[in-house]
Amino acid sequence: PGLVYRFVAAWVVTLALVVALYGVVLSTVGASVGAGEVIALYALVQATSFVVLTPGNLGIQELGFTGLAALFGVPLAQGAAAAAIIRASGWIALAIPAFILGGQDVVSALRSFRD
Repeated sequence: PGLVYRFVAAWVVTLALVVALYGVVLSTVGASVGAGEVIALYALVQATSFVVLTPGNLGIQELGFTGLAALFGVPLAQGAAAAAIIRASGWIALAIPAFILGGQDVVSALRSFRD
């Protein structure tokens, strides 16, 4: 039971963070979408991630997000901008800890390669 509780708690926290991220990004690009629509959009975008056509589903996920957002009344340009911001935020979220945890090793390796 403890594992199930921790899993559900992690899922709820993740869902809350994603809903907040999607809501803020959509609001930033000028789209007005309710929390329920954001949750549905997130769930549908996750479903499209099972069809991987490019490395990291680059471009495909953004097209899916843009199209699905349009179904919820978000104009295509705003949906595409939101998809790009969300993709960039994911890269930044990965790059910061990666640099902190392994950046020195990369810099050292590049310096030794150069010498």
